[in-house]
Amino acid sequence: MIVIGILSLACFAMGFAIAWLVRTAWVMTQISWSQERMENRVRYWQGEAIHARKIAADALRQLAAIRGETEDPAAPPDPWAGDPSRGDQPPYDQPPYDQPPYDR
Repeated sequence: MIVIGILSLACFAMGFAIAWLVRTAWVMTQISWSQERMENRVRYWQGEAIHARKIAADALRQLAAIRGETEDPAAPPDPWAGDPSRGDQPPYDQPPYDQPPYDR
């Protein structure tokens, strides 16, 4: 009688452990699927944003061409050019942004 009680308790504990493991595996699988769907959505909207930026840049270039402007309005101003009308000079004590800083 005692052996049957111990055996049934062991079977109950094993069943509980196996059910917990199966449930944990199922939840982890659902989380993984959810993350994959979200990554796909993010990738899609990032692609759409890049496409929209290209369309906007093309529209700005066409508008500049219609107005007769020679500069590209989408290009940022050059911080190293200075303003000759005010006598500004570019900051020569700093390296350009596209080069690594030199040792001081």
